[in-house]
Parts: sequence; structure tokens; C-alpha cells
Amino acid sequence: MLRALAAGLSARAAARRLRRDGAVILRGLLDPDEVDALREAIDRAWVDDSLGAIASLPPDATNVPARADLRSLPGVRLLDPHWSLPPVRRALLHPRIVGCLSAVYGTAPLLFQSQSFEDSPRAVRHRDDAYLALSPNRSLMAVWLALEPVGPGQGELEYVPGSHRIPAYAFGEGRTWFTPPLDDGTAHQRYVDFLSLECHQRGLSARRFHARPGDAIIWDGALVHGSAPMVGAVRSRRSLVAHYCAANVSPRYLQEGAGRLAPAAEQRARFSTGFYPAEQISPPG
Repeated sequence: MLRALAAGLSARAAARRLRRDGAVILRGLLDPDEVDALREAIDRAWVDDSLGAIASLPPDATNVPARADLRSLPGVRLLDPHWSLPPVRRALLHPRIVGCLSAVYGTAPLLFQSQSFEDSPRAVRHRDDAYLALSPNRSLMAVWLALEPVGPGQGELEYVPGSHRIPAYAFGEGRTWFTPPLDDGTAHQRYVDFLSLECHQRGLSARRFHARPGDAIIWDGALVHGSAPMVGAVRSRRSLVAHYCAANVSPRYLQEGAGRLAPAAEQRARFSTGFYPAEQISPPG
């Protein structure tokens, strides 16, 4: 049974659960004051042009400067808020997250992507390693952090424990990641169907993560997960999502010279961005 990570559980024990189940829950990772600071920082990023925040707009993931009038669009998100918002970076490099990931990797983690969501992304069940190419791909890990109560009908996170052991799907030409325009919508649907069939044949069942503000879950980049249906009156589902790899592994944007790596370690971890210039990094405060 997948259990919550208590404050007294060691990083190595958390890492063992993460390897075994593909996910581990961290209840009460942040206290109410820390959650309030996160929400306030994100609120400011939507209205303060000096922060230079970038928003991604559905349905085509168009990147534009963040503006208050865009915030209510379904599926909109802020990109890499950890780069310019210190409260976000502190939360996503929390010692319990860094400790668990360091135990998994055997080295420090690199926080290389984050997103701030206002509602559910309405995502079909998928695995992150099909979209975020790393070498090796098995280094990919993710964190989801609740910024408000999330219950049934809010498009809550849905995940399938044990599904990280399903073999990688081959899209073609030896690729295990989805690559438009080489792969189209039909190819993506075959991938989704493959995951569904594999989970069924292995007797794996989905669970839903109902969270309080400050609760988090870490999952393996190969874990099958998505969004539960939105059926209730509450449409808001404020949250942070982050992706990590081992510090000795580079995401594609760093390999291609398109991103920025922070010059110094913080909380025994590294962080980077694929969107912002180096001079836009915030001080650690």
C-alpha cells in the first residue's frame, strides 16, 4: 500500500518506496504560512511586468508574457516560476524532496522545469518520460504540490502505482519519446492505448490524490498518471508541478545550449531554466 511520507521517515526509506511503488506521498510538506507565501508570489507574477513571467496558453502551448486577463483561461500555466520566484524555488528544493531524490540518484538532483497551474490540466493518462527526453531517461522524476484543497471532481491527480515498470513505448526509429511532427495524433493515441492495455493486463489500478494545501507527491517519470474528470462546481485546482533529473544528466535544452543553469548550488541541489535569461534569476532570499 502506498503510504504518506511522515516527517520522521528517512530519505533512504522514502527513496525505497519511490522505487517500489513509483510514487511516494509527502503530507504536510509545507506549513500554511509557506503555502500563503507561494500563492502571493504567484499572484504577483501574473500582474508585475518587472518579473517577466511567461505564461503558456492552451491549446497549442503558445508562450506569451503573463497578464492578469489570461489567468482565467482553462489550462493556462506559468513556466519555470522557480527561476524568478524564491518562495517557489525554496518549496521545490525542500530538504525532504532533495533528500529523497538524492537517495534515488546517488547524487544531487537538478530542478530543470516547473509549472504553476490554476486548474486541472485535463491530461490523459501518460508518462512524463515520453515528452521530456533525458539521457538516461530513467533519471526523470516529478513533484506535484497542492496550493489549495483538492478533492473529488476537481480534476485531481490520478496515478497508477507500479506502472513505472511497464516497458518504454517505441514511437518509431528507436525513439521512446513523442516527437511532432514525426508523431501525429494517431501515434499518440496508440501510445495512450498501449499504457491502458499494459495497466489492465498487469492488474494495476489507478488511485486519486486528494490533497490539503502543502501536501505533495513525488513520482517516477515512467509512472502512468493523468487528471481525473472535472465534475464538481469547483474548477480551481492551484498547484505546482516540477521535473527533476540527476545533476550529472542534462535536459535537452541544456544540451542544445538553449537554457540557463544557476551558477551555484542551493539546498544541495541545482536548478535551471529553458525560458529565462541568466540575469533574470532571483536572489536566494
